Amino acid sequence: MPSSTSIRLTITRIRRKIFSHHSLIKRILATSLVIVFILILGKFLLPAGKLAKELIFGPVNVLSVVFNRGEDLKNDNGRTNILLLGTGGTGHDGPNLTDAIVVLSIKTKLDEKDEKNPPAVFLISIPRDIYSDSLQNKINSAYQMGLDQNVGPLLSKSVINQITGLPIHYAVVLDFSAFDNLIDIIGGVDVNVEHVLDDSGYPISGKENDSCGFSPDEVIQKTAAISLSPASEIEAFPCRYERLHFDVGIQHMDGTTALKFVRSRHGQNEEGTDFARSQRQQLVLKAIRDKVLSSQTIFSPSKILDIYNQVKSHINSDLDSTDLNKMLTLALKYRNVQIKTSAINQDLLVNPPVDERGWILLPKDGNWEQVHQFISSQLESQE
Repeated sequence: MPSSTSIRLTITRIRRKIFSHHSLIKRILATSLVIVFILILGKFLLPAGKLAKELIFGPVNVLSVVFNRGEDLKNDNGRTNILLLGTGGTGHDGPNLTDAIVVLSIKTKLDEKDEKNPPAVFLISIPRDIYSDSLQNKINSAYQMGLDQNVGPLLSKSVINQITGLPIHYAVVLDFSAFDNLIDIIGGVDVNVEHVLDDSGYPISGKENDSCGFSPDEVIQKTAAISLSPASEIEAFPCRYERLHFDVGIQHMDGTTALKFVRSRHGQNEEGTDFARSQRQQLVLKAIRDKVLSSQTIFSPSKILDIYNQVKSHINSDLDSTDLNKMLTLALKYRNVQIKTSAINQDLLVNPPVDERGWILLPKDGNWEQVHQFISSQLESQE
């Protein structure tokens, strides 16, 4: 066993060696501190700086948000209605067809009572398969037709006004690639699935024309048969489809999964209907709102900057910069408000026999008056 003297001598030699490399150790420590500082800068300060630059000099001016009360948005009787449209985007068949059609209705002129307790925000889903006589087509084609006529979302606003009876003050169009990426940026969403969704026919992107191992002649024969019965395509070419399954309850979804959840069209037990799809869209929209306004997102400049850049590059809207400032002010005021959901459902619509117009939905009474009354009563109940 080493003596106490030998131990002291060993410690002394170690100290001398450390002292002899004192300047090197100082440089290593200094370099380590610089690296740590750079990491902190990259993780927090740089995104915060970029975000501040966008909010001061970009289309959304933070100074306007601070000093603007936001009550001057276009409105009728104190209520502003915003049409939210979701398109497939680049890489999808019919990239400008609107798979999601939702009216966001907000009471924007608040009295003293409302200031302390803002009324609920309404999300009203509109089935995409509703047929419009003025369009001579389904309403999900309105945005594309508007673009072709150089009127942007104006045509969609006009058509939705006819159906709902609501004045549509603004329109916001977001493609689903941004929807997918946005959810991934915020770390996924927790969706409260209300009904079991089992869909064995969800199309796999990029496999739309896969032969599934059949010969060219067999593919031609199967394709000819499908033209007579489109529903048979899933059985004819099973490799082009995957099965989706969601159980009831809270389900954590990344962007890709959430997108499949809202776009599924072949679910069993009525989950394949346009009505069920609208309800799922509302569930995901509420989940996104909760996650975006959570502390883990609000206090992360890098996430906020990524969200801002994602939305800015994938959005088409008739909101100008002044309106955007007022809208952000309103969003902050309404951050804790309740979201109510409603929909034009099967009680108000009928599905006539399939003809040259395809599978469509029409108003039950032959006009939209009953729908107008239903929506008006929904909104008035929250006044």
